[in-house]
Amino acid sequence: MVIAALVDGAMAGSLKGGLGSASYITEEGLQVGGLFAVNSYGSVVDDKTGQFWAATDESNQEFGAKGPPNKASLNILGGTSASRSMPKQNTTIGIIATNAKLDSKGAKRIAIMSHSGMSRAIRPIHSPVDGDVILY
Repeated sequence: MVIAALVDGAMAGSLKGGLGSASYITEEGLQVGGLFAVNSYGSVVDDKTGQFWAATDESNQEFGAKGPPNKASLNILGGTSASRSMPKQNTTIGIIATNAKLDSKGAKRIAIMSHSGMSRAIRPIHSPVDGDVILY
């Protein structure tokens, strides 16, 4: 019930947002998974082409094999008119879990890498009206 309340009406730019997860297990048994609630101010697609910003990291045609947005689009950060006076009503929050043996520094490094992934998938990210965060 709590999670449903968090993501009800969530948006990712002009698309429906919500709760998403992904996981991977290596042949050696290492497991990693992520759970994200997405209600971002930024968009996950190039609004002009409909292509996913993260298409450069596509695996097994998960984004429809449309390819990445063109280079001109990749340089656009969304043209946001967000200002510091606007209330923070958007956020993308996530948690990464693994069975890898990590100390505090290793866990922080995973969180930093996850933020890099968010910046490839959502544009703009970390705007003045977002509260984007990864928990570690």
